[in-house]
Amino acid sequence: MFSIVSNLLGLALFGGIFRAGLSSKCIPPSFVCERGHFRPNSSCTVSNVMLNPSLGEWSTTSRTKDNFNDDVFRVSKCNYSFEKHEVCLRHHADCNLYVSQEAVLFSVYYHYEHGNFYHFFYDTVMPLFSALSTYYTKQQSDGLMLLPFVEHGSLPGFAKGVDWKTRAFHTKSMVNGEVVVTTTVWTNILNVLFGKGNSLVPLDSTFSDKLNLRGNVCFGNVRFGLPKYNHTDTTFLNGFRHFVFLRLKLPPPLPVQDIVRQTGHHALFVKRINRRRILNQEELIANIADILPTTIISFEGMPFREQVRLSTKCTVFIGMQGAGIMNAMYLPSGSAIVVLFQYMAASDSFSSMFAGRARPYLRWVNKDKNNSFVKNESMDPYHDNADTIVDLQAFRGVIEDALAKLKKMASLTENVDDL
Repeated sequence: MFSIVSNLLGLALFGGIFRAGLSSKCIPPSFVCERGHFRPNSSCTVSNVMLNPSLGEWSTTSRTKDNFNDDVFRVSKCNYSFEKHEVCLRHHADCNLYVSQEAVLFSVYYHYEHGNFYHFFYDTVMPLFSALSTYYTKQQSDGLMLLPFVEHGSLPGFAKGVDWKTRAFHTKSMVNGEVVVTTTVWTNILNVLFGKGNSLVPLDSTFSDKLNLRGNVCFGNVRFGLPKYNHTDTTFLNGFRHFVFLRLKLPPPLPVQDIVRQTGHHALFVKRINRRRILNQEELIANIADILPTTIISFEGMPFREQVRLSTKCTVFIGMQGAGIMNAMYLPSGSAIVVLFQYMAASDSFSSMFAGRARPYLRWVNKDKNNSFVKNESMDPYHDNADTIVDLQAFRGVIEDALAKLKKMASLTENVDDL
């Protein structure tokens, strides 16, 4: 049903599809909103929309709603009427392109030009999957136009609205004296997961060039922002992970009981590079070598497909709390998760997804300030980014507890298909 958009150059070929919409019937004005996920705080589907890329301004013939997040998109009411077909064509004539596909605008978390793997999935990929699941069931032949964007309005010192100068979606470099545009990891993941059959066109400074656009672009229907989704729903989470396996062409992992019968237990210990490091990681692994063979792994710079593939192979997943724990989404059914926390850490971003399911979820929190190390205490008084020395005996106890829980689960159930 879908076809992957592999590079930015190919996007310029979509002009023929858009122009075909010029002869289509006029769409009745419509402006329907629901609760949004994070930023923006509303998700609105709007008909008859025009974008001026040079100004970053949107306009529509539909009456705007009070709960629409206008500080992000700046949608104004235009004076065109779509009641008569000849007027509709006149409006199209003001557009360089007309998009007959349904368009979806969604934000990509890009904090101060540094991406975050956890927020990228939690605030972009997963709500996008939730929103598009209804489109998939319709089996639309034209697919969708996906318009990812970056906005810094929620951050101090940044202007509200779409950041058209972002470098979240592509980078430029000089190769043999020529400028080469390379897609970023965020764009590549979006392409792999959602590009098949859809048109992925990021809203950034290269937007007009990608579409060979020298004017305005009109849309029949646009969804501004993604709706709220339930990240604790087991059915949703299982559906998402199976969707990822399908898109990456990876077989779903065997249940943990089958893995143990074939090869025994094996753990992955996620290594962090820049902050929240485990300073005695090698000692921890040596201290549990007799009960749990463990491999240290770093997801930094690793292709997404390989991250998922490796995560499907272990029975115990260990790591300091942070973005890498998001890959626990792809563990074998029933495997254990052990999350380590820095000094007196209060929040747990992953418990709502993974704790309380048909798998052991265990925590260890550093309560000894002498084992917490920060570069500048005045800049990080709560030790949020602190490096940690983990107590050897306490860590072994957590691992023994995890293995005991796995053994107990194996005696109670077989082939649990649940996160």
